[in-house]
Amino acid sequence: MKRGIAGGLLLVSWLMAAVEAPATGPEERLVETPPASLSLIDVRDSPAVGPENAPVTIVEFSDFQCPYSARAALRLKSLLQLYPDRVRWVFKHFPLRRIHPDAPLANGAALAAHEQGKFWEMHDLIFSDEYRLKREHLLNYARQLGLDLQAFANDLDSERLQARISRDTIQG
Repeated sequence: MKRGIAGGLLLVSWLMAAVEAPATGPEERLVETPPASLSLIDVRDSPAVGPENAPVTIVEFSDFQCPYSARAALRLKSLLQLYPDRVRWVFKHFPLRRIHPDAPLANGAALAAHEQGKFWEMHDLIFSDEYRLKREHLLNYARQLGLDLQAFANDLDSERLQARISRDTIQG
């Protein structure tokens, strides 16, 4: 598993370096074409921010209880602010269940909020405190966001959303 995480961080680092590289001419592309295997990641129903036609798409596989994922999210937000027309950020769920026991529920809460159009707001609340990821905390976040609490709780417990998290984890 460590090898996969390191590979993901290397990919993000490569993409960040490519985005930050100064262009030398109008014809120069933003980045080189990534390896063909990267195009195998299905991002169709994943939460994303940034233009769909952005020259750079960063696919992040993240764990809501991981302090490194929280730091990466801050870095990605700054990239979006620097390059609002050139970068797209796609979020994929990758809870590390063995070392972060609260992460699966937090990832489920983010998807449940996504069902009501508030993924990124929930994303930010969850990452604001990696120690407040118990069910009551997540329900409080949903309340703060003005979500339909009954629908949120039903989605939080749904097998459908857990299957989406599992699918993302397998892709990662």
